[in-house]
Amino acid sequence: MENPQMNRTEEPGIGNAQRDRSMAMEIGVAVAILVLLVFFAVTRHNGASGTVSLTVTMPPFSPAIVKVGTPATTTLGALLGSDYNPPVPSTDEGALSDNYMWYITVLYSPAAKGPFTGAGAPGLTNYVYTPKSLPSAASIPLTFTPYRAGYWEVSVSCEVAVSDSRNPSLGWIGTGSAGPTGSAGPPNLTSYTLDITYTGPVVGAAPDNGTVVTNKTTDVHAGWPIQLGVNLAPADLSKKFTWSIDGAGGNGAKAINGYILGSGNSTATVAALDPGSDTNATFPDPPIPSAPALFSYYYTQSCSGNATVTPQGVTGASAKTKFDVTAPTTVMTATYKSATVMTNRPLGVVVLSLGPPSSYDQILFEHPPVHGAEFLGHTAFVQVYTEHDEWIGAGSVKNYYAEGTGLDGTMPYGNETPPPADTHTGDAPARSADPLYSAMSVYDSPTMWTMFLPAAKGSIYIPLDSAPWSWGGTVTYNPATQAWTLTDQTPTSTGAVPLTGGTTVYPTWNQILQTPNPPP
Repeated sequence: MENPQMNRTEEPGIGNAQRDRSMAMEIGVAVAILVLLVFFAVTRHNGASGTVSLTVTMPPFSPAIVKVGTPATTTLGALLGSDYNPPVPSTDEGALSDNYMWYITVLYSPAAKGPFTGAGAPGLTNYVYTPKSLPSAASIPLTFTPYRAGYWEVSVSCEVAVSDSRNPSLGWIGTGSAGPTGSAGPPNLTSYTLDITYTGPVVGAAPDNGTVVTNKTTDVHAGWPIQLGVNLAPADLSKKFTWSIDGAGGNGAKAINGYILGSGNSTATVAALDPGSDTNATFPDPPIPSAPALFSYYYTQSCSGNATVTPQGVTGASAKTKFDVTAPTTVMTATYKSATVMTNRPLGVVVLSLGPPSSYDQILFEHPPVHGAEFLGHTAFVQVYTEHDEWIGAGSVKNYYAEGTGLDGTMPYGNETPPPADTHTGDAPARSADPLYSAMSVYDSPTMWTMFLPAAKGSIYIPLDSAPWSWGGTVTYNPATQAWTLTDQTPTSTGAVPLTGGTTVYPTWNQILQTPNPPP
């Protein structure tokens, strides 16, 4: 008879062997899967490590030509390439981060073609840039300020590291650079100095020769020569300049190019201040300790005057200086010592004169001394005539006219007492006529000037005061009585000539005017 219990007990034996084999197979598959997962994970981590391309940009500095101590700007940029495949974050992977590290290289040369060498450490003797520590960013504004005149090669490089926040071994590295290095190309920034130099006299001291006066105020005297030039480097920048001087271009008569006396004082003109918008100057190669003066000019009165120079072809560049000008002052007085009178002479000749004929100083001009420790020099008198004289003919004799404007004698005025006692002078004009004429009229309008000539070498006369005055009259001849009659006179009495006091207007003339007389 069959035993059911044994059958049940055998079956479990057979089942255990199968289960053991099945479990072994499952374990083997699991190990294999784990190995594959580990291998896949390692492959993902190690296979992604490596390099990535990086494009670095640095546009030209603006402005490309900059004055020493003035900043130029640009913007740095860096762009990662697409030659890598970032993993998709999973439970064991974090986000990717980009870390940009910037570096700057500065080379310098005093000449455009080099050789370029290291510019030294940043600082006010070489250069500065901001930000001082270039940040970790893909776009950076860069400001560069040179403190030496010359040519600059400012180059940058950047390194980027891409890393996983949870897996430091997962990452890429890229590098790139921009800008010239070691004369690899033209310099990307040029700097220069632009200083105004002043060459002029200093009474009682050594000459002021090529002193830099940019952004300074210089004390000068009216009438002193002022010579302006520029210090400029590098030498191959533009050699044309625009000068702006107070007194030029209709800004008043504070400054002139000169008071020019012709040969023998036959003429006198005031040269207008017009330094020109295209003043050319040739400078030696840098360094330039003192460039030649471009032009000379003079201030003619007490004032504050500015001078500005701007190089053509250079954006936003100029240099400025200021002159404080002082001038002596004096107040002239003019006094009529006599009225216009008529004097009969033998043979029917008549003389119309200011005061008695052959007298002196019938109008007297005086002023207090203007000398002293502050204003060294001397004064002089100058007289310019505007005249209209007329002799009216009798019988067949034609009328005769004499009129014009010119210097009365010489410059300085001939009756001047020599310096230092040069504080007074006078005049005694006269005209004559004879019975060939029926009348004579004289209407003259002279002006006497007080001028001052500083002792400094190269100075010019400056006007201090002027006294316009007049004299004249009319005499008529009566053939029946053979007598002359005074019918009009100026002045009619003695006394002071009314004056306004002080002037900045120069006396000018185009001829020397002699005392007119009728033809024989």
